[in-house]
Amino acid sequence: VRAGAARDVGGGAMRLLVLLIPLVAMAGPPVITELKPRGAEKGRPFTLTVMGRDIPSGARVWSTMPATFTPVVSERGAQFLVEPKSDIAPGVYPVRLETTSGITNVLLFSIGAFPELNELESEMYSAPNRNDSIETAETVETVPVTINGTLRGPERDLFRIHGKAGETRVFEVEARRCGSAIDPVIRILSPAGKQLARSDDAFGAGLDARLEFTFPAEGHYYVELHDARFSRQGQNFYRLKMGSYPFADGIFPLGGQRGKPTAVTFFGGNLKAPVKSAVDVSGLGDHAEFATAALPGSGELPFLFAVSDEPEFVEPTAAVAAPAVINGRLMKPAQIDRYKVDVQPGDKLLIEVQARELGTPDVRLEPARCRK
Repeated sequence: VRAGAARDVGGGAMRLLVLLIPLVAMAGPPVITELKPRGAEKGRPFTLTVMGRDIPSGARVWSTMPATFTPVVSERGAQFLVEPKSDIAPGVYPVRLETTSGITNVLLFSIGAFPELNELESEMYSAPNRNDSIETAETVETVPVTINGTLRGPERDLFRIHGKAGETRVFEVEARRCGSAIDPVIRILSPAGKQLARSDDAFGAGLDARLEFTFPAEGHYYVELHDARFSRQGQNFYRLKMGSYPFADGIFPLGGQRGKPTAVTFFGGNLKAPVKSAVDVSGLGDHAEFATAALPGSGELPFLFAVSDEPEFVEPTAAVAAPAVINGRLMKPAQIDRYKVDVQPGDKLLIEVQARELGTPDVRLEPARCRK
């Protein structure tokens, strides 16, 4: 609606001109808001329900997940029977729908290495706050396991577990790395409710939590999970993993050249020594910028691995010619790394550092001034 007024100077009267402009409602593309479940065990078929807005019938799944998606008649969202290939790798895969009215946004789906359970409180028609205290904690009978749950604002989820004296177990939360908006905090509590261990942000896991805990005596213990801000989020899911498995804090180098296998080293975490492996990016598409690097025999999510079309170097001592990618490490406080680059007068270089986006702490680059 647009309104305007004009003054009649001669007679002092006022005219009010009101113009009505019809607005045509433009239908936007369909939107997906939730996936049920958010993860599945490697190699096992499952039913995937995709919920959202304005999703027409006949929608098809688009995903890099190596699996077949067969539509299933359902009254609750778009539903598919998913049959992953036997050699599917654990990790995070994008899921979106292709429809006659457009392509939806992307949500992330996780394939894990352990059997999967759903938190009872997160089931449809379940009573709220049913596992928010030690007295009402949900009992977990077996490990290893991945528990799919949700956190609704200012609540805590507690799980009752049994541990043997001297037994060491890893407790890890996948949330931010899978597209959840919560910032998870995990605590291990004694039978009396005393805090024995705590993790907020873990090395190699970004804002997700992970810790390794050795039970001091045989008995029942409690795993408590909550959002660091106790905030209410639309994407409020988490995946709590419990088991005995190796994990690393980092990987080096952080990337490799497309079409060539790259030797990598996993380090930190609970590894007794660095683990050497290789990442093969020969099968990636021409436009893929990232691959994944998985620690052999581990239950943790693979690391993000950058891919480029340029020659890649690992901390070179000789000068390199642009374009090139240099992989380096700052191993001690106040360390400064310097590299030589061959240039010609008039050359313009774009210099960029990738660090935090690949799961490592932030690094600042201060290029030296060039003299003519």
